[in-house]
Amino acid sequence: MALNEVKTLNGHAEQPVTWAWETRMAAIERRLAEIAVKGEQRTVVLRDALAEFMRDEMAERDREIAALKKDIADLTQKLEQQANIERRVAEIAAQLEERAARRDEAKRGQQGRQGERGARGERGLPGARGPAGKPAKPAASVHSWHIDAPKYRVTLFFDDGKSLPYLNLRPLFEQYFAETNE
Repeated sequence: MALNEVKTLNGHAEQPVTWAWETRMAAIERRLAEIAVKGEQRTVVLRDALAEFMRDEMAERDREIAALKKDIADLTQKLEQQANIERRVAEIAAQLEERAARRDEAKRGQQGRQGERGARGERGLPGARGPAGKPAKPAASVHSWHIDAPKYRVTLFFDDGKSLPYLNLRPLFEQYFAETNE
């Protein structure tokens, strides 16, 4: 049988192997072409969306940069103005100090030589005793002791209601027992 002859099998025409292979390859190529076109369309859509997003983001960034540059220029101008004011104030203060020094020197006149030191004088009599002050408050007396036996603590209370911080006796008892139980 020749290569181009068509056989029939059960009433169906059987195509040669090369023709079937070429048909299958053509179908695959068509499908690949469709996929490529759809992929290119998706790529174009994604590229356009990304370009629009980047354009918007870059425009926002450029606006922020312009605003920051304006703020920096304003702050620089204010800083220069402040420096000029401080420089001028320092100049005026120096002029005023110089004028005050000249005025004071003109009032005093020239300073002469210092004279010799005089002899030490006699010591005077002691003065009278001053008036008596307020009487001292009486010392607070102990009113009561509060004993916290489970915690080995003692608190002191005075008549005026005040108290001292508690006294912790536990370490003292622990040392005592350690020394006597050896």
